[in-house]
Amino acid sequence: IYDVYQEPSGQPWLFSITAPIASEKGIGLTKGLRLVSRVPVTQRIKYRVKSYPEYGMTDEILTPADRIRNLRLPLDFNPRTQELAETWLDEGLEPAQMVRRLFALFYREHSYTLEPGSYGTDSIDEFLFDRKRGFCEHFAQATVFLLRAAGVPSRIVTGYQGGEIHPDDNYLLVHQYDAHAWTEYWVDGRGWVMADPTAAVSPERIEFGAREFLDEEPEFLSDEVFSLDRLQDVEFLNWLRLRMDSINYLWISWVLGYDNDKQVDFLEGLFGKLS
Repeated sequence: IYDVYQEPSGQPWLFSITAPIASEKGIGLTKGLRLVSRVPVTQRIKYRVKSYPEYGMTDEILTPADRIRNLRLPLDFNPRTQELAETWLDEGLEPAQMVRRLFALFYREHSYTLEPGSYGTDSIDEFLFDRKRGFCEHFAQATVFLLRAAGVPSRIVTGYQGGEIHPDDNYLLVHQYDAHAWTEYWVDGRGWVMADPTAAVSPERIEFGAREFLDEEPEFLSDEVFSLDRLQDVEFLNWLRLRMDSINYLWISWVLGYDNDKQVDFLEGLFGKLS
């Protein structure tokens, strides 16, 4: 059980750990176990969640419409990737075997970078066979394209991976640079199976998080000139950053948690017992 303080996004999606339940008004749960708000989040909100990370959707059924949606491909593009998928099909590989073979290719030949440059029309072919440089979305796209070309329903999943535990106040800071993309593919009898190609090409990105792994990349936070997050290696400035965030956290937790009971407690502290 945990509380989430979410910044405005303009979107209805709410953040949580896997398999969430939230009983608060205005929050719903999709059939894919995603939390959604009844209205877009246009101001900072707080909600309480209970998650079940061990939950597995083994009884889920892939509807014909979902199967078509998760097999859709632009057939006239990336012919080399489609040919590779057909070759692996001819070898009789199961979906999990294809994923392992593709991830082994990523590990041997590809590299993770925030500045891969621009890709052309056949971007998957160019990424897989020529340039071999990209970040999490490139690896997720290539995985999904190849699996779909092999007739395996698959999809890209986006969210956040990692974060920073505040050393004094015991809460987790999740920044926009913790955004991440991975894949899921469908297996009858098991449901959606998660596969993260970034873990294959760059396990440090997953183990240590974006901030520590990308710290040496000159492009990391290059657009945030005045962000103290860029200066975490400077002891005093990092201490100042954490103190500022702690004050902000205490303030928003008090304001957003200022319900009827706390209002009564506050007034009784000033004026005594209220009738």
